[in-house]
Amino acid sequence: MRLSWLIGAAIFLFLVLMAIAYGAEVPISSLPAATTPTGAELTACVQGGTTKKCTIDQTDTYTFSRISQDCTATSTGVATCLKTNNVAFGTLATLSAAPAGTLTGTTLASNVVTSSLTSLGTLTGGATGAGFTLALSTSTLTGILPVANGGNGTATPALTDGVGTNVVGTWPAQSVNAASTNYGTSLYYAPVGITTNGAAATPGANIIQCTKGVVERKLTITNIGYRVQSADATGSAQFAIYDNSSGRPGNLIRATGSIATTPATTNLSGALSATTQVGPGGSDAGSALWWCFNTNSATLGTLVVRGGSGGMSASYIGSTLVNISTSSTSITSVSCAGANCNGGSSTFNTWPSSLAGSTWTEQITPLMPMVFFDVTSIP
Repeated sequence: MRLSWLIGAAIFLFLVLMAIAYGAEVPISSLPAATTPTGAELTACVQGGTTKKCTIDQTDTYTFSRISQDCTATSTGVATCLKTNNVAFGTLATLSAAPAGTLTGTTLASNVVTSSLTSLGTLTGGATGAGFTLALSTSTLTGILPVANGGNGTATPALTDGVGTNVVGTWPAQSVNAASTNYGTSLYYAPVGITTNGAAATPGANIIQCTKGVVERKLTITNIGYRVQSADATGSAQFAIYDNSSGRPGNLIRATGSIATTPATTNLSGALSATTQVGPGGSDAGSALWWCFNTNSATLGTLVVRGGSGGMSASYIGSTLVNISTSSTSITSVSCAGANCNGGSSTFNTWPSSLAGSTWTEQITPLMPMVFFDVTSIP
């Protein structure tokens, strides 16, 4: 009996000690809060009906394994989505978000049709499709427009002369003038505005005679010609070209050397001191020129410029009221002699460098020889 009591007491004492060792049951909500957990720390889990220990890493691996199809995830917390409803994204959708200027790749998808771009870099190629609108007042366009697109394929598209036209100036400041004379090289022409009716006269010695005529196209001349009607075997003649100054001869451009005054009824010419480019935009002189003559012969007779009916000189030279015309003629030239010429002399073979300021006589009687120039080259 005593032995049985001792055994019962021992069992009771064991149970009391076990209860003290494990403590009373505590609800989860009463447990102390954990600090930041790490992957290797333990937690309870039930597997196959048995309570076991699990690490946080094991729990993460299981959770992320359940994410599939459109997106995947790793235990490090990286989620990657490449599809929508199991359909792969297009190229543009998979570009990484990045600051402007750091995107990679060279082609936008063809279905990108709108944008809010406020500026572009240099467009060097590619198609524009239906085109776009440029504000030309604020845009700078560079490059050469091909002929196939309505341009002329050059950065300096200078206009050129055509039939009946004469282009003046250099690109882009060019203008087109009408030109009734179609000049040809190696041919002689009278300046426009100077005509003759076949009459002859004696100009007189050491008198500068000038008439005004126009060259309608830029060209180069070398020689000036005239017609001897009555010869002087011992005389000489010269021509000079002056520019226009306030409606009268101005600065000397070129002069010829001495030309013979014989034989009679012969066409003769003399070379200018240098080839001379005249006409609109000419490098030496413009289009409106004064053609002047002098001789040391008092008897030389020449074919002269026409005045009156059929003559055009009055339209180019201009005159005072008293010399508009007579009953049969109109002004044909102007002349100066001796002190009336600028520089005080009209001696043959001494052309003044300028005739501006001379005192001119308006010639109604035709005395100015008919003048012709040869065309060496165009322009």
